[in-house]
Amino acid sequence: VRIKPITGVLWTLCVELVFYTIVSIIGKFTIKKLILLEVIILIYNLIFLYITRHFGEIYFLHYIARITLFLSIILIGSAFNFYSDQGEGTSKSAAKTSLIVSFAIISFFVVNNYNNKFNTMGTYTSFGTYILAISIFGYLYSFGPILIRNLPKIITFAADLVYPLYLLHAALGLSFMAYLRDNLQFPPLGIITGASFFVILISWLLHYLI
Repeated sequence: VRIKPITGVLWTLCVELVFYTIVSIIGKFTIKKLILLEVIILIYNLIFLYITRHFGEIYFLHYIARITLFLSIILIGSAFNFYSDQGEGTSKSAAKTSLIVSFAIISFFVVNNYNNKFNTMGTYTSFGTYILAISIFGYLYSFGPILIRNLPKIITFAADLVYPLYLLHAALGLSFMAYLRDNLQFPPLGIITGASFFVILISWLLHYLI
């Protein structure tokens, strides 16, 4: 359906929904499964661009292609799982590093190949973005356990709420702001404060009860 989204932030939830659906279907990730997914994404996007170039844009195919671009980026993070001793298929550090770098190069190629046609990918076209992401993952993998042990409780509490807040802040927060404005005639500061408290409360309940 060709309609504009209510708010642009919600498109990322579509990407995550597709990713979690894939995970629920294929089960525990292995190196072979990750590589197969990355190859499927690469082949699909090449076929999509070929079809678009010769037969015109097909909206549904385009929608899938755009989601797969971000899935390829998510898989870079998934590849870091195999640095863990619990990760399946752990071998030499060089081989595991090659897997991560290869995924970054494939994702970079897929994103830029798409962007050459549609020019809508922003900073995702810069390889520096991928280097930064890999550096952050590498830093957290190396020093994360040390940092986590020394974190104040308020930071741990905030970290627990990051994902539920991400899920709820736009849809629930904007709805509650509209309710406070239209039904209770709250002033702007009261609307923001009330909506923030409400969203944090619901996020906490979602995290600890569900």
